[in-house]
Amino acid sequence: MEDHTDNDLEVVAAPEESGFAALGLRAELLEALENLGYEEPTPIQRETIPHLIEGKDLVGRTYEPLFPYFRGRAKCFRVLGGDFVDTAEGTGVVHMAPGFGEDDQKVCEANGIELVCPVDERGRFTAEVPEWQGTLVFDANKDIIKVLKDRGVLLRHVTYEHNYPHCWRTREPLIYKAIPGAWFVKVTAIKDRMIAHNQTIRWLPEHIRDGQFGKWLENARDWSISRNRFWGAPIPVWKSDDS
Repeated sequence: MEDHTDNDLEVVAAPEESGFAALGLRAELLEALENLGYEEPTPIQRETIPHLIEGKDLVGRTYEPLFPYFRGRAKCFRVLGGDFVDTAEGTGVVHMAPGFGEDDQKVCEANGIELVCPVDERGRFTAEVPEWQGTLVFDANKDIIKVLKDRGVLLRHVTYEHNYPHCWRTREPLIYKAIPGAWFVKVTAIKDRMIAHNQTIRWLPEHIRDGQFGKWLENARDWSISRNRFWGAPIPVWKSDDS
């Protein structure tokens, strides 16, 4: 789990029956939290709950995972600090899954957390998640929510509409996941040389050198050359009549 360390977080009292308190950025989130049934702490609650903390105060704290599948792995289930977490649409605290996101993977690797990816190439849970083994991740959502609710650990279930990537051919939703055993060309090791050589090339039009191509080189990353499916592009071929 990661939080934005530069923000102050305020405790907002949850509905009495839930037994929870919510952390949020007061100025940005109070109205949204009130719509979910939360209200400001009473004077008595403010005396018993430290109502204002800094994000950095959470860094390093551990927590109990909702499911036991990866419990016991080294350095997992603790709060990390990061500056890319967006507070405009959330609490400033996000879940990190290194097998399913580039930023997540970088942060977890930097903190010595091993990558796990319990989803196969068909988007179905593997044996690492026995209750839903073989189930498409999207189809498991409702059942997982029900299990959390039955255990009394679900704070609130709300559906949000947001943009989501879909395959342009099949219109099916996509997932972003790590590919085991992938091979990369270490472009970052030669990036400085490529940038230097680019300055010696006579580009037409000239602005491409420091524009589109130059910017691409400045942001070059290691190139994945592993493929697990076939791709093809039609190439038209004409035969001359006089050949």
